[in-house]
Amino acid sequence: MKDIKLLDPLEAVLKALENTTVKTQTEVVSIFDALNRVLADDIACKKPLPAFDNSAMDGYAVKLSDAGKKVEIKATILAGDFPKDIIIKNGMVSKIMTGAFVPPSAEAIVPYEDAQKFDEKFVILPQNLKDSAHIRRKGEEVKEGEIIIKKGELLRPAHIAILASQGITNIKVYKKLKIGVLSTGSEIKEPWEDATEYQIYNSNSSAIFASCLEMNLDVSYLGAIPDDKELFKKTVREFYEYDVIFTSGGVSVGDADFTEEVFCSEGMQKIIHGLALKPGKHAMYGIMKNTTIIGLPGNPLSSIAVFMLFATPILAKMQGRNSFYHTVSLAKNKKTFSFGGKRANLILGTLQDGNFSATDDYEYGSGMLTPIIKSNSFIIAGKGVEEIKKGDEVRVIMPFTFNSNKPNDIYTNPKQQD
Repeated sequence: MKDIKLLDPLEAVLKALENTTVKTQTEVVSIFDALNRVLADDIACKKPLPAFDNSAMDGYAVKLSDAGKKVEIKATILAGDFPKDIIIKNGMVSKIMTGAFVPPSAEAIVPYEDAQKFDEKFVILPQNLKDSAHIRRKGEEVKEGEIIIKKGELLRPAHIAILASQGITNIKVYKKLKIGVLSTGSEIKEPWEDATEYQIYNSNSSAIFASCLEMNLDVSYLGAIPDDKELFKKTVREFYEYDVIFTSGGVSVGDADFTEEVFCSEGMQKIIHGLALKPGKHAMYGIMKNTTIIGLPGNPLSSIAVFMLFATPILAKMQGRNSFYHTVSLAKNKKTFSFGGKRANLILGTLQDGNFSATDDYEYGSGMLTPIIKSNSFIIAGKGVEEIKKGDEVRVIMPFTFNSNKPNDIYTNPKQQD
């Protein structure tokens, strides 16, 4: 019998991350190709935000001393104008449009709707005027030289907008991780092949492949290998060009489960083999020269569960992200359900309106796929927990989202709430 030491899931994640290093190769890309890439350098503000004092409203540029008075409309300032010759004096105002340059002589902006129109040339201002009201001051959002996007940020549409606001068109990002996905097992048939009643279609590789695309990785499918140790050895020797290799199946303790043995014979340093988790017991993590090896279970639900909990933080850190620990949200459990507590349990569910609902009341098996479709999140019930009651506080993990570079408490443990 093979010796498999089951690690606590959080301990396994922390141990894997301790052994994970950032892939430091970079490239320069256009901001229009930068969505979901990881920034490799800090970006400093070159053009203050706002770049000049401007109006936040359509209205009138006024003097504070004219509060409650009838004043004459002397000029109009449009967005894009540079009104160098317009000076706001007592008894006069200038019409001004949203985003337009505010003359230094203006002390506040009065929105059109707050002023009483007297006729085409005069308006009556409100009694109370506040200094700098509705004026967006130069640099009040970001001053020149301040860091506006930090190295390691995953670039989202808002980041692209800020880069464009600075006149930046090209940026340095980390190169995409190169991922290889491989399945093992003589019972596996590809979706485009004919499968007999004792064979199964290969869904795991498709799920892993798609999950890597979800993280914007450069992923290749390497095929399915039958239970042939010598053939697997030859295949392993071609893995060194990849940053990460995912295997599916072959990491259990059966006679045909030789994945670990072959990888170790080819120089892999085994770091983790086995998680004290249901589903997801049979998982492996190791490093073979510069290639990270992640072995996932063969059962479809187990494979995806381990990928979401265990593999995604590793990939996030390797990508160069400065946040790579799971986002955890507090919620209330919607309906009581129970289960065995010999190991930690990963429980799929749906988070909605602050409530967590376990998918199918947690009555599903590790070989199923439909529970994943029905779920948008999951919780981890700690070892020894056998029931989560209606109204218990749970810690919900949102897949593929990370908000910290420090570990979050991932365990839901209702016993501690008593």
